[in-house]
Amino acid sequence: SFVFNKSKMSTMKPRWIAFAIACMIAAGLVRTGAQAAKKPNFSGTWVLNMHKSKLGMPATPVGGIWVIQHSGSKFHLERTDIYRSGLHDKRSMDLVTDGKSEFVQHEGPYREATRMYWSGKSLVLDTKITTSADSGTTVIRYSLSSDRKTLTAIEHDKNPGGEWSSRWVFSREAKAGKTRVHPKRKAKPASTAEAKK
Repeated sequence: SFVFNKSKMSTMKPRWIAFAIACMIAAGLVRTGAQAAKKPNFSGTWVLNMHKSKLGMPATPVGGIWVIQHSGSKFHLERTDIYRSGLHDKRSMDLVTDGKSEFVQHEGPYREATRMYWSGKSLVLDTKITTSADSGTTVIRYSLSSDRKTLTAIEHDKNPGGEWSSRWVFSREAKAGKTRVHPKRKAKPASTAEAKK
């Protein structure tokens, strides 16, 4: 016959309590990990802040505006760099942030193959530029400030003509179409490479 054992029940109760507590802690850790792993969205109209930026390329712009549309793994960039000569260098690209898909462009003798991937909470744009004789690379790491009002792009370029690094700092613009230009900062003389960087 069945015998009700109070002593056995008294030892099982603390075990069930401990198990329940462990489950709640585990669930909390999972939620925390999911929140930490959440990727930022870079969508917005971004205006170049020349005073905070440090550009190392041979021909530096005096202003710029980048428009980003970022949805899931799709990343669309419309980039306009403005030079003191009056040149508006406009480029656009559609990327997938899986690190595998390539966006390929041809301009004269140049072939540019670009892919994009995540590195923590930063997005990395990796471009390989080739011609029949030479090759080069451009790597840009995008990150957002905690208040999502500042976009920073750390760029490193390497090609047969030299090697340099740049730090682009952008402010989020609530309304598109107003590009702030800072004439106090002198641009280096324009060159044939101006439209390339």
